This record gives sequence, structure tokens and C-alpha cells, in this order.
Amino acid sequence: MGCGMKRKLFLVSFIILMLVPSIVSANSSWHWISSTRPIDILPFVILVTLLIETLMIIKLNKINSIVKPIVVIIIANLMSFVMPFLVYFLPNELGMSGYENFLKMINHWPTYIAGIGYLFMTLVIEVPIVYNLLKKECDNKKMFLKVIIAANILTTLLTALAERVICVGQW
Repeated sequence: MGCGMKRKLFLVSFIILMLVPSIVSANSSWHWISSTRPIDILPFVILVTLLIETLMIIKLNKINSIVKPIVVIIIANLMSFVMPFLVYFLPNELGMSGYENFLKMINHWPTYIAGIGYLFMTLVIEVPIVYNLLKKECDNKKMFLKVIIAANILTTLLTALAERVICVGQW
């Protein structure tokens, strides 16, 4: 196995370890050990994500305009950040209201926000929005698409890492 293949295998393994949820026991209750929950660090994560994605997309694609990419990246990120909460906010089959469901998700469920599902949702939501609204600003469309995907993978990995290091919970 070549050196390049080993790096790719390591990267894929790292991504899987960071994004795949832990296996847990049935019939137990989750609680946060740390006083910090993922929802508490969300504003910081959003700011860092917007900064990283904006810089990567503007600098690596040599986009001259600054305002339009910032607005597009903010809109795309808002769409992907809000979507998981909208899904959980909906009333569930147990008869809880959307608000009760949302509070339970934040306070009691093992809700690390960034995981493999979130990465998938981020790529499905953000990549088409950013690509379609900014592709006219770039010369190399293929490179532009790769940078958008890489920026989203990087920021999701950083979010997952921050959540798992700062926010500690157990069953």
C-alpha cells in the first residue's frame, strides 16, 4: 500500500471515528456530565464555520467579490444549521409537542449536533446552494466544487471534535 493510500485510509478512518455515534446500552438515561452542551457552543461553532468556509471558498477559488460569497455562505449555513432542529422540533409519535421535543433534545438526549448524518445533510443542503449561486464567480468549476465540499467536511469535523472534547455526556 502506497503512502498516498495510507493517508487516505487514515483520513477516512478519522472521519468515521469522529462522526459515527457511540454504541450505547438500551434502557438507560443519557445525561451531560459537563456543564456545557453542544447547543451552548453552537454560536462559537457557527462563527468559526462561517470564517473557515468563507476564507477557503474566496481564497482558494480566487473570488474577487467578498460580499456576495459571504451572504451566500451565511444563507447556506443557516439552512443546514436550522434543518436538524426543525426535524427534532416537529411533534413526534409519542404526542409531545414540538417545543417539548426540542427541549428534551437539548437537555437530555445524546445530541451531538455534528455526526455522519449532519455531514450528509450539510453536503446535500450547502453544496448546491453555494455552488449554484457562486459558480459564475469562478473560472475552475471543478476546483470550486471540490473546495466547497472540502470546506464543509473540514468544518463538520472541527465541530464534531469540539463537541466531543468540550461537551461530555454518558449513559
